[in-house]
Amino acid sequence: MDLILMNQDLQAYGYKAAITGPHKEAVLADIKAGRNIFQQYDLQTCIEAVGDENFAALLKNTANKTLLKSFKFWPSTWQKIVNSPFGNRRDFKDNTVIEVEEGARLQEMSKREPTPMDSIGERSLTYKVKTYERGFELNRQDIINDDLGAFMKFPQKHGRAAARTIDKFVWDFVNDNATLGFDNVALFHADHANLSTTTPLTAANLSLVKAKMTRQTESKTSDVLGLVPNILAVPPTLADKAFRIVHAPLLAGTGNNDANPHKNLEILVVPWLTDTGAEATCDWYLFASPNQIDTIQIDFLRGRSEPQTLRAIPNSPDGYDFLTRNTAYKVRYEFGGKPVGYRWAQKADAV
Repeated sequence: MDLILMNQDLQAYGYKAAITGPHKEAVLADIKAGRNIFQQYDLQTCIEAVGDENFAALLKNTANKTLLKSFKFWPSTWQKIVNSPFGNRRDFKDNTVIEVEEGARLQEMSKREPTPMDSIGERSLTYKVKTYERGFELNRQDIINDDLGAFMKFPQKHGRAAARTIDKFVWDFVNDNATLGFDNVALFHADHANLSTTTPLTAANLSLVKAKMTRQTESKTSDVLGLVPNILAVPPTLADKAFRIVHAPLLAGTGNNDANPHKNLEILVVPWLTDTGAEATCDWYLFASPNQIDTIQIDFLRGRSEPQTLRAIPNSPDGYDFLTRNTAYKVRYEFGGKPVGYRWAQKADAV
């Protein structure tokens, strides 16, 4: 239990008026002096002084801070491939996204020549925000007897679980080769010019796939978009090989002093990419930065991009369930999204 956080919450949320019991004066004096009462007194004394209901609410506040700290520290990578800013949905209704193609280059105009006009496409896709939750319940005696040690493991673990939830949600679009809603074609497909076969990860193949992305075109005029791939995503099996290729001072696999053209790639080792065979049989991916083009759109309910801790409303004045003396908490995370383009991504099938 982070007793320092609890003490900060105690002072920040104004629980001084609730101080009661035989230690009232001493506890008040320590709070006024800025001391941590949870280090000055045993837990039962603190609960008696603060009051059961206030203490249960205090637990919720501290648990939420612990949850967010754990959530932020987990090594998520989904943000690297989604567009920002994130979407803000007010409800759980279907969100319709109209396809807006990349624009052609600006055209030189002669005197009185009408300006060429782009139009919004007719194709669209839909998705909705969904709710993801997991809860835990503790008895009043468990809280007191365990000195809250076990209690704080729940928000720590649930913070990491929430981070893994959205990370896997996003990477499943890549790993499962999701169907693109605009054209009902798989994200990686020959029709999208972003799928290479029999292309194991080598320095030479990396150059070929990079060039393939750079040649992607705008659909109406076949204007080359000039995308620059800057992310190499690999399953854990390919991590070592990717680092050897990208971080080699000279171009790997050559017998001369060629400079390494891949050294500016960022390597993402993604646990959700499920190839687990030999290096020569594992697929890999190249991505352009979401700053260059539409990639994946992620929306959060009412703009809340982080999970939150909620406490069940107690049916007893002491802050617990009247019959069971339990207090229940849960973690909630609400989001949704879909890929909104394909030119940003290249997949290389090794075999």
